[in-house]
Amino acid sequence: MNVFLYWSWGMNSPAVRKLLEHFNASLCAYIHELEDDHIDAASVKALPVYQFAPLDFYCENESEMLPLDAKVLEGMRPYTMTAMDIINRWRRGITTDHSYANLRKIYMIFLRYWNNLLLTNKVGFVYIQGLPHTHQLYFLYALCKIHDIPVVMQNLLPSIDATLFRSIFVINIEDQGAIFSNKIREIQKLSADNPDEITLCPEFTAYFENYSRNAEEVKRVVLYEEKNTVKEKASKYFDRIKVYLSSKRYKILIRKALYFIWVKQKNRKLLSYIERKEINPDLSAKYFFFPLHFQPESTTLPQGGVFVDQLEVIRVVAASLPEGYKLYVKEHPSYWMYTHWESMEEARSRGYYDDITAIENVKLISHDFSSMELIDRCAGVVTVTGTAGFEAIFRSKPVLLFGSQAYSEFPGVFKIRFGEDCVKAVKQIIDGEFSISCRDLRVALKAIEPFVNFVTLADTAFGGRGSVSNEDKIMLVDSMLQFTKAFYDLRI
Repeated sequence: MNVFLYWSWGMNSPAVRKLLEHFNASLCAYIHELEDDHIDAASVKALPVYQFAPLDFYCENESEMLPLDAKVLEGMRPYTMTAMDIINRWRRGITTDHSYANLRKIYMIFLRYWNNLLLTNKVGFVYIQGLPHTHQLYFLYALCKIHDIPVVMQNLLPSIDATLFRSIFVINIEDQGAIFSNKIREIQKLSADNPDEITLCPEFTAYFENYSRNAEEVKRVVLYEEKNTVKEKASKYFDRIKVYLSSKRYKILIRKALYFIWVKQKNRKLLSYIERKEINPDLSAKYFFFPLHFQPESTTLPQGGVFVDQLEVIRVVAASLPEGYKLYVKEHPSYWMYTHWESMEEARSRGYYDDITAIENVKLISHDFSSMELIDRCAGVVTVTGTAGFEAIFRSKPVLLFGSQAYSEFPGVFKIRFGEDCVKAVKQIIDGEFSISCRDLRVALKAIEPFVNFVTLADTAFGGRGSVSNEDKIMLVDSMLQFTKAFYDLRI
């Protein structure tokens, strides 16, 4: 079986070779981030795609590519808006022409390229280490769904230890938790007549230990610890510059440099404007709490789906609240870190905050106020896909979930698609018609436990090459193969 891989821990590794052997792969297409990161397996034909390849690369031999028929063009309808948003997110590294017409042209170029690659090479399985939030990976994902090609991905679970990488396998972006619902019901049935405590792995037990603490003692969620030294930051930017210089994309590089200088000044003013609109919360009031997501990021694009615009979430919730209830909205504190100036300009504006504060029952809360304290005092937590929803469950608070997350089937989670869903959920929450028992939460965690991986990071470089042992990499591949057997009819 021919396969496609996105594996960020080095293609020339025993784990990758084991994966290829299990599939008896004669061809392996893959995206590589480093120019010298390639498969070393003589029996497998390698088809590498450099992640930072210029747009011209995708147009080579275009006349020989398969034409796009109605199956593909019609099949892309559910994915087109997200695909265009993702292209728009990464446009500064793709082209200097950011007009809609040109971005639409780029959409067709990527669609044609990846459709041709999958079909002409008869790819039968795709593995993406992470969620597809770049243009290459998202087109791959969408086309896998259109052509019924099995795809396995990884999403992150909240980390409360910077040395432990926690991830869970999923097979779609749109409803990640649905595949675990039957397993949850199965364990509920098996444990119904058994009074014994449901035993969890130490890594899951740690969640209970952490979130049972007082608000000020709860460990913050981390993905990795950044050193944030001048030397480290200079090295990161120099590596990025080398990519553009090596491919002679001088105009894009100059335009990005000028943009970064401009955006630094703009966002200083924007942050000051936000702070003038923020207020300290009245914790004695009746309120729901919505901590905004950092954007642009995979948690909203693509996981948020149609709710990538968080302002629409605010409007839906605000319209669903009965008299006497407020919606407390808090901006993500990461925007006050100088490393995220570019990201803020992409997602926010003065008008964004004007629209929030113009809604009568919505209050913009100080960004440095404790989120955990706001969770503890609220009637419920609102999120698109955020960690705050996961934390809220452990604090016995209900969650209005607008996007797709692995914990969507957990107790106390209300999946929201329509205004009526929100009105009904809010009423149930206010009337106390929900429950989040410790036992039910343990059942849900036990159900997903077989599909979760705990990989130790040997240093603070998140996903960095050399930061994970070969043993852990092989363990991850073994777990992925077991997951694939469970959810796809594949002989491996």
